Amino acid sequence: VNSVTSSLATLTVNSTTMSVASLAPANGAVNICYDTPLYITFNQTPVLKKAGKIRIYNVINSVTPVETIDLGLNATNGTQARSNYPGDSTPFNYYPVVITGTTAAIYLHSASGLLTSNQTYYVTVDDGVFADTTGAYFVGITATNVWQFATKVGGPVDPANPVVNVDGSGDFVTVHGAADSLALNANGVRRTIRIMNGTYFELVNISGKTNLTLLGQNRYATIIKYP
Repeated sequence: VNSVTSSLATLTVNSTTMSVASLAPANGAVNICYDTPLYITFNQTPVLKKAGKIRIYNVINSVTPVETIDLGLNATNGTQARSNYPGDSTPFNYYPVVITGTTAAIYLHSASGLLTSNQTYYVTVDDGVFADTTGAYFVGITATNVWQFATKVGGPVDPANPVVNVDGSGDFVTVHGAADSLALNANGVRRTIRIMNGTYFELVNISGKTNLTLLGQNRYATIIKYP
């Protein structure tokens, strides 16, 4: 039991065995695509709680985060509202955190506009966002130097024809990040998003984008999926 409530106090119990095995981007990583999801791998299977916040800060402003994911807003199925795509005002929900095995993938509310190029960010995780299978809380990440990374210095090599690669070697790691980077009005110019082989767990919305081609590297090995 992770908490005991009486008429006097509520006692929260933190896990003494749950710890972080790895982070991605790794602490101190550089040249990271600014649409990258965040991955935290634990030494045991984590359980996502419906409480607490995950925040991303620019190192030049430790007061106001550039992104706050409030797990208290999650519906019972684990979804919450996502920011609208440029050119589409239709509201929809998404999974801010998805757990696979011992890894929790953290997805931002928006693919672009939150993180930008040539900046350094750090991530904090509240005590109680994750728990172990007994219900004891993961103590969280509070220090500014535990999960810090720097984004790419510049934007896409060819802004009209961005390259997406899940391994981070392209301009973007998500297809919707690349789509968000394109202007709504193409002015008659054909734009192509080249998608390298890999599995992309994401929703893709190209409403309002004209003269746009999504070109997969291979029809069998370039996969976009989502529940």
